[in-house]
Amino acid sequence: MTANRIFKDMYVGGRWWPVEHSFDDINPADSKTWAKVANATVEEVRRAIDSANHAFSNWSELPFNERAHYMIKIAEEFERRKMDVVKALQGEAGGWFGKGMFEASYIPEIFHAAAAMNYAAIGEILPSEHNKVSMAIRRPIGVVSVVSPWNFPVLLTARGIAFALSAGNTVVLKPSEETPYCGGLLFAEIFEAAGVPGGVLNVVTCSRENVAEVGNELVENPLVKGISFTGSTAVGRQIAARAGAHLKKCCVELGGKDALIICDDADMDRA
Repeated sequence: MTANRIFKDMYVGGRWWPVEHSFDDINPADSKTWAKVANATVEEVRRAIDSANHAFSNWSELPFNERAHYMIKIAEEFERRKMDVVKALQGEAGGWFGKGMFEASYIPEIFHAAAAMNYAAIGEILPSEHNKVSMAIRRPIGVVSVVSPWNFPVLLTARGIAFALSAGNTVVLKPSEETPYCGGLLFAEIFEAAGVPGGVLNVVTCSRENVAEVGNELVENPLVKGISFTGSTAVGRQIAARAGAHLKKCCVELGGKDALIICDDADMDRA
C-alpha cells in the first residue's frame, strides 16, 4: 500500500528540515503503511542537539511564569486538536477509540500540571554554621534527551517532556520507530502552533535499523546533560550504564505490561 501521508522532515530549531531517507510507518492493526517518515542519521541528531543547546540559554532565563504560559498554550492546542490525536492513535498505533480518547483527554492535564509546577516552592534551607544560612536551589541542567515508547505514545511522551521543558531545560525527542508521528512529529506541530521558541523542542525520527546509533548519540553526546527513557528493561540497562559512565542524570521506566484477561469463550484468533 502506498502511504498517503509523508513526513520527510525533522523538526529542529523551530524549522522543518528535509531528510534524504525515509521509512515506512506501519499500522499494526492492519499491517498497512500509514505514512512515510524521515529516517535520521547521527549527523542529523547532532544538529538537533546543537539546536537544543543553542536555545537553552534564552529558554532557561525566561521568567518562570512565561514558560508556564507556553505550557498552557500547548495544553489548549492539544485540546483543540483532540479528535486529530484520537484518529492518529487509531491510524498509526492501531489503538481503539476508547484508548485514544483516554490519551487525548489526559494530555492537556499533563501540561497544565507542568505549568503549575513553576509556581511551587523549589529548593530547601539546609543546616549551617552559626549566623549563616545555606540554601539549595534547583536549576535546569541543559539539554535533555527523551526517548518515548509506542504503547501510550502521546501520553508518555507528554509526561517525558513537559516537566523538563517547564523547568527550563530544552529537549531532543526521539519517539519510538513504531509511532514516530503520535510520539514525536505531532508534538512538533503542536509546539509550532503554540508559538514555542525554536530549539526548545527538537524531534528526530529514525527506523529500527538506525535506532542503535541514534540512541547512542542521544546518550553520549557531551552536550546532553540528562536522559529520560521509557521502554524495555534490556535497553534501559544499556542506557543507564552509558549515562552512568558519563555521570549524567538518567531517568528510566522499564518493563511495563498491558495485561489481558482471556475467558473460556473468547475468540482466540482475535485475542
